[in-house]
Amino acid sequence: MRQGRIIEYIGLIGAVASIIVAIDSYVIKLHLMDWVSIPTGLPAGFVVGIFAIMSIFLGISGRLLTKRSRIDVIPSDAVSVTKYVDDNKLFDRASKMDFYHYTAETIVTPWRGKFKKHSRPLEIRILVRRPEVDSGKHQVAEGSLDTVNEICRENPNIDIDVRFYQHEPLSRLQFYIEPKVVTCLIGVYRYEQSHPMHFVGAEDNAMMILSNRWNRERSVIEAYQSRFEYQWDQCSPLRSVIFDMDGVLINSMKYHFQSWKKAFENAGISVEEEKFRKMVYELEGLDARQSVRTLCDRHLDKGVIDQIANDKNKIYLSLSSEAKPFADVCLLLDYLNSREVPLAVVTGTPREAAEGMMERHFRGRFKELIAGEDIKSGKPAPTPFLEALKRLNIKSNNQCLIVENAPLGVQAAAAAKIPVYGILMDSPLDSTDLTKKGAVRVFASHRDLLDSIMKSRFCRINS
Repeated sequence: MRQGRIIEYIGLIGAVASIIVAIDSYVIKLHLMDWVSIPTGLPAGFVVGIFAIMSIFLGISGRLLTKRSRIDVIPSDAVSVTKYVDDNKLFDRASKMDFYHYTAETIVTPWRGKFKKHSRPLEIRILVRRPEVDSGKHQVAEGSLDTVNEICRENPNIDIDVRFYQHEPLSRLQFYIEPKVVTCLIGVYRYEQSHPMHFVGAEDNAMMILSNRWNRERSVIEAYQSRFEYQWDQCSPLRSVIFDMDGVLINSMKYHFQSWKKAFENAGISVEEEKFRKMVYELEGLDARQSVRTLCDRHLDKGVIDQIANDKNKIYLSLSSEAKPFADVCLLLDYLNSREVPLAVVTGTPREAAEGMMERHFRGRFKELIAGEDIKSGKPAPTPFLEALKRLNIKSNNQCLIVENAPLGVQAAAAAKIPVYGILMDSPLDSTDLTKKGAVRVFASHRDLLDSIMKSRFCRINS
């Protein structure tokens, strides 16, 4: 832009000088034309004419260079952006679109009708902040992803791939990619240290518009595109889900309670039923011998502890055949299997009983099973979940979601730095027992859990 201005000014000065020389020939009579013609040996009028033409050319060239390097700016609210895109037919011409936003509703809500009616193949990549890390926009984010799901169901021409980043957003980007031209809309979030979300106000700011028809814009667009591609490669859609078994997949906690109660009674130890039941749920996932020590309010020697733990496992093995999957669990598992999401079970239940459950109710649905005796340090240590990631060949904790019903399981997931959802069903616990241990959200039923996972985790799985 600066060089264009200089060229424009040189041309303007040259044109003015040519006019002055011409006026002098007829009015002022200072013989300025002689100063021009004598050194060159050419007719004065010819030299002045050529000089004038060159000056005009420089002025026009400088003006064009300045104009083509100008950065256009529009308001960044949804109405203004949509109007600009419509007026310039960016949506109609593009064969591919890339978006980097806080949430997806800025894109999918105003263009919902366009997406559903679009008659040509259109590939769209949307990079948005992971919904569960921001309680302030959680519901909005999940609602917009539900709309993405709806659009793809209704229009097979639209291929939307969503990936999630974890950090605070710094910019918002929109790329409209045609065969030879890329138009980029760039918006910036304002930083406010006192605001709970820190980076805010992109909708109240403005968006700069660049097109790669010219070198200057092309270099900026390529820089932003390279950052988008890097971010895209670093982020992944949901790659795996890890489930606890008892109380999450199988309605088996009542049989665990009955087994513990009977094992203690066999050892001559009575229990207060209501309090004991809640403690069983609170300790679910803990090693059996540690559970005995915690469940009993008096000192027991090692032999008695071993007897109660072994007795409990035997009793539960005999009762476990009566346990059944919760309603809607298989719908959830089938949905994830259809998305090619590898699944694992992490349970403190002995392997013999766990394998029997998996074989009876979930044959072929799970890739890995980590049972009680497979890990030295069980829940609340993160070891079982980290081992599951290793076996699933998942490189990043951010690519996984854990579903748990017990405080110790939630605590273990939080220690592993893996997002965890809680589920209650018939538990005597309440949601705060799980959220205070690190659960992102807590659901009352598997139908609610299924709806949430389908909304917040819609994506195409890339191997």
